[in-house]
Amino acid sequence: MKRIFLSLITIFAISTAVNAQTAEEIVAKHIEATGGNDAYKGIKTAKMVGKTQVGPGMEAPMSITSVNNKAFRMELTIQGMTMIQAVNGDKGWKVVPFQGNPEPQPMTPEEVKMMASQLDLTGDFYDYKAKGNQIEYVGTDDMEGTEVYKLKVTKKNGTVLYHYLDKSTYYDLKQTQKVTVQDKEMESATTYSNYKKTNIGLVMPFTMSGDMSGEMQWTSIEINPKVEESIFNMPGTKAAAEVLSPTAKPAVVAPVDAPAPPAAPEKPAKPAKAPKPPKAPKGAQK
Repeated sequence: MKRIFLSLITIFAISTAVNAQTAEEIVAKHIEATGGNDAYKGIKTAKMVGKTQVGPGMEAPMSITSVNNKAFRMELTIQGMTMIQAVNGDKGWKVVPFQGNPEPQPMTPEEVKMMASQLDLTGDFYDYKAKGNQIEYVGTDDMEGTEVYKLKVTKKNGTVLYHYLDKSTYYDLKQTQKVTVQDKEMESATTYSNYKKTNIGLVMPFTMSGDMSGEMQWTSIEINPKVEESIFNMPGTKAAAEVLSPTAKPAVVAPVDAPAPPAAPEKPAKPAKAPKPPKAPKGAQK
């Protein structure tokens, strides 16, 4: 019995080692198939331009500009109004004109945390050990007739995701994770397709479809464009801009309950000069 137990432990240990090695090999082949380590290592900035579905038969232009591991800005224009979401380090801001407020508003810490995953332009697989991520090989699966490898990714912050990689191309075809919406936990899925080479040789999906975000189609993806980092800073509101303007003159407003200032006294009129007495007739003088 003891020998059987030890044998089972040995088999389990060997199986775990094989799975770990298989996961590492799959990740290495994915990195190689999508451009190689040098391409991923050289990513500093990115700009993506395209369109997304916002309703039945409705599409809206959008763009995403990013600085790797630092800043992110997304713009979406619908009927002439542009929504902006931006994160710069541990702070973020947004403009949501559809809610009747065209002024920039700071994001909550929870909103910034939700968007933090957008800051890493290299993805979950590149240099995953240095990032503190763990990857496990779960097995194979069938995705609408395509055989895929299923990998479990546990990020440093505890977030768990599942990636489904095509067994023939090693491209990432799908990602799933548990999310909480209105205090209810549900699974969110995003599929990736239409892989193309970018300007530095990195192969990326130009079509993304999420069950909670609709379909996004990128017409261009440029890696390492010149980016003006001031676009990630939250601008002042219109009112603040007017107050801080060097040419603005501050308005003076009296308190509501203050009594009206007394009127200045009028200057007294100058007294009129007395008329000169008439001259006496000649002959009357002595």
